[in-house]
Amino acid sequence: MVDLGAIKATIGVETSGANQQLNSFKDTIKNLATNINPQVLAVGAAVAGIATLAAAGVKKLVDGIKQTAETAGTIQDASTRMGISAQEFQKVAFAAEQSGISMGTMEGAAKKLQASGSNLTFTQAINELSQISDKSERAAKAQELFGKSAYELTPLLNEGADGIAALMSKAEQYGLVMSNDAVAAGEAFGDSLSLMN
Repeated sequence: MVDLGAIKATIGVETSGANQQLNSFKDTIKNLATNINPQVLAVGAAVAGIATLAAAGVKKLVDGIKQTAETAGTIQDASTRMGISAQEFQKVAFAAEQSGISMGTMEGAAKKLQASGSNLTFTQAINELSQISDKSERAAKAQELFGKSAYELTPLLNEGADGIAALMSKAEQYGLVMSNDAVAAGEAFGDSLSLMN
C-alpha cells in the first residue's frame, strides 16, 4: 500500500525547495536589475553626451562653412569694386593690414583712383608709387591718384615695392589666400544659403 503521508511529506519538501530556489532566482533577478539599471542609465547618458557633442561639432562645422562663404562673398565684392582679382585683393589687403591700413581706407582709395581717370588698378598704382624714392614726389603723385586717402596709404607706400611684394608673398605663405575659383564658389554657396533662408 502506498504511504500517502510520506508522499505528501516528500512533495512538500520538494515544493518548498523549489519555492526557495524560485525566491532565490527572483532575488537574483532583482539584484541584477538594480545593478544593471544604473549602468544602463550611465550608458544612456554617455550616448546622449556623445550625441550632444556630435551635434555641437556639426553646428560648428556648419557655422564655419557659412563664415567661409560670407568671407568669400566679402572678398569677391571688394575685389570687384577695386577692379582686381580676388587673389590679388587678399594679398593687397594683408599687406595693407600689416601696415595699419583698414579695408575701408583701401576701398576708399581705390574708388578715388577709379574716379581720377587713371587706367591703373589699385595694385598697379601702389606698386608704381612705392617705386618713387623721392617722398615729396611720391606724395604728390599719390594725392593725384588717391586724393585725401593718399595720406592714409603712406605706411604702405613707405614699405617700398620690395616690402609690399614681401608682405603680399607672406599672405600666400601663411595660407591666407583663397584661389579665385574658391572665392567664386564660396560666394555662390553663400548666395544659395541666403536663398534657402
